[in-house]
Amino acid sequence: MPKVPKEVVQESYLLKATFFFRKLSELHYVGIDQRVKDIAAKHKNEIGWSSRGTLGINEGAWAEIIENGIEPIRIFAHPTILKIYPDLLKYYRCLALLSQKGFQTLAEISSIKNFEEKGKEIPEHKLPQIVKVINEFMSTILGINGWFKDEFVKAMVYSVAGVTIDGSWRNAIGEEGERIIKLVIIQGLRKNSEIDYFIMKNEQKVYADKTDGNFDESYVKTIFLKNRYTIVFKSEPDGTITSPDGDVVGGIEVKAGLDPAGALERLGAMLKSFDNIKQAYPKAQTILVASCITDEVQSRLQEAQTVNYTYMLTDITLKKREAEAKFVNKVREICGLIQKRL
Repeated sequence: MPKVPKEVVQESYLLKATFFFRKLSELHYVGIDQRVKDIAAKHKNEIGWSSRGTLGINEGAWAEIIENGIEPIRIFAHPTILKIYPDLLKYYRCLALLSQKGFQTLAEISSIKNFEEKGKEIPEHKLPQIVKVINEFMSTILGINGWFKDEFVKAMVYSVAGVTIDGSWRNAIGEEGERIIKLVIIQGLRKNSEIDYFIMKNEQKVYADKTDGNFDESYVKTIFLKNRYTIVFKSEPDGTITSPDGDVVGGIEVKAGLDPAGALERLGAMLKSFDNIKQAYPKAQTILVASCITDEVQSRLQEAQTVNYTYMLTDITLKKREAEAKFVNKVREICGLIQKRL
């Protein structure tokens, strides 16, 4: 097994860090404890707990939080709350220190992502089992440990959130590499005031000079430049550059991955994508951004002659400014924004 270069390992952890940071916000874990506090204050006089035994709440655990002045909605799941706020299932599940997979097994449901991530209504017949599983776990935790400080609530939620995000990360390293390169391109073009407007994934049109602090470049689908060139972000290739006449003049592929053994597989997918472009538009310029180029991959690249320019993702993501600037300027050159450098 070839030794993985230190820079590639460093890049992998950097991509993982940016992925975690984004997912904590995207999945609404950030601020969820305060949100539950606000909901508890809003509904505390409307929620009845007289049948708490059937909800899976142990009387000793109940007495523990009441004696400490804790609003029950913050600790125990209630059917009414989950009917109104189905996405809060992730809060209660994480508070009970249950993984998605484990909870699905115990609650006998096939998938909880529709509730936790999309806020879809939880089926009425599933609510009793869902609530009971959560509350039985919380009752046991409180029975063994007694009441814990508020800091524990956040810590428990975030600890399981981290496990959940880590599980999705294993399949997302390539996607995160693509996202980072997209951000680098957008930031480089914006720095030079060369973008007219964006088309977002929801088809919304956003002018570059009208964006605010809430604008998320990750959701950009197409960039329309002031010179009427466009950059479309999709798969195969990850980025396609088109002239005002509609001709494809460039393609960008990002191949992030730590495992050198998988480099040939990633190469094959990229070559197929670029072959399709070259067959239809022989003059198109292709750019490969890769994490790991082994000797075998380098040999195949030279043999295929399909890739015009190659850049290392490690150089760009680790903010080696010269490499980042060269990459962005190559994209700008293909877009007709600057003259070709000899």
